[in-house]
Amino acid sequence: EDANSKVIRELREEVERLRSQLATKGGGPAIGMGEPGAANESGYVDVQKLRDQLAQSESLMNELSATWEEKLKKTEETHRERHKFLEEMGISIKSTGIQVDASKFYLINLNADPALNEMLVYYLKEFTRVGRSTADTPKDIQLNGAGVLPEHCVLEVEQGWVYISSRNRAKTYVNGKLLVDRTKLKHGDRIVMGNNYFFRINCARPGERQTSMNSDFELAQKELAAHELHGESTEIELQKLSDKYRAEKDSALEEQRKIYETKFAELMDKLSSMPAGGAFSPDSEESRISRDNDDTYDEELEAARAAERQKLRDQVVRANTLVREANTLSDEMCKETSFRVILQIPKANLDANKKSQIITSEVAIEVTHRSRGTQTIWTLEKLQHRIFLMREMYESRREEGTLFKKVSSNMTNDPFYEMEKSHTLLGVANLFLEPLNYQDVKLTYSPPIINRQGQI
Repeated sequence: EDANSKVIRELREEVERLRSQLATKGGGPAIGMGEPGAANESGYVDVQKLRDQLAQSESLMNELSATWEEKLKKTEETHRERHKFLEEMGISIKSTGIQVDASKFYLINLNADPALNEMLVYYLKEFTRVGRSTADTPKDIQLNGAGVLPEHCVLEVEQGWVYISSRNRAKTYVNGKLLVDRTKLKHGDRIVMGNNYFFRINCARPGERQTSMNSDFELAQKELAAHELHGESTEIELQKLSDKYRAEKDSALEEQRKIYETKFAELMDKLSSMPAGGAFSPDSEESRISRDNDDTYDEELEAARAAERQKLRDQVVRANTLVREANTLSDEMCKETSFRVILQIPKANLDANKKSQIITSEVAIEVTHRSRGTQTIWTLEKLQHRIFLMREMYESRREEGTLFKKVSSNMTNDPFYEMEKSHTLLGVANLFLEPLNYQDVKLTYSPPIINRQGQI
């Protein structure tokens, strides 16, 4: 007797025992129908409890006694219902992975998590509507989240081409650019809807060769940040830093070339003045040390600068993603607060006498409270912490149905505001102390104040 048969046998014995107990107590319809009384009520409760236990045992026994074919049929019905529900949302998936029909056009999702990246396919119709599931008219692709409007955008297939157009000035981006007019899409274009929905479109025309795609989530984020920061002070400062170090590198290489030419000329003079058969070693200790120093500058310093620039750009991309989400959440909850990415000199390096060959900039967030007329500076770490609280508030407001409405709240627990008194560092200056031995000597001067952008 296997374990399953043993469980079924024990359940049958349990069912028979419960039935006999009901029969003994007279578990017919008349039980508990007499005059109200403690004994009568107690008997009714006991019988009802036995009936519930019997129903549960019979249900469990029927499930265990079901044949393999019956279980398979039930599982298939569950899968069909699941697929039907997903198809209503525009999603096409398969239990063994993604189901792709190469003859159709579709959107495929992009995600930072490799386990979730390219796991959802949204097939396109001739006229595909995208919006929230709570919209007045049902949408072919339903997306819910910050930045997605009930009527968000429309994708149309015309003569083998796919066109996308935004609705109600919704936040829709194609290859990082904000969508303004109706745009023709190309195979492999990246599309961002709202804040958190990244897609790549598959719309290869018949006969067109489908090359391998490298349009991943990270690329979509970077190109979105590049277009959003284009012309902004942050991008301008990054470009200035790159231009500055490129000019310094070119100048150093030119100086190095002149030194090598001078050394080569000296070497030729020494060779020409040497007697016949004399020995000369160009690899002297002095020349070797000089070359080692040159190599150290070229390799170590430039590698450190390049790594610092890349780290700074990655931080800017990360900060821009959070700022875009924070601004969207603020607008939808009517918080009248805006966020902006800025670059500033770290406080520890804000010294007029300190010189460094490495980039001394850090990413910061400028927070402007329009209703209060105040402005503060947050660190990137602080915004990363506050964004979780903002999302919780957004979900709570969405459930209450108070989005796009101004609601009074306790500012003490509001992640958009800073209740504690905060001081913003304007800059630093070097002050001369007055000498005690020469008190009659008065120092009159105007000390320059250097702000966190390096300006006086």
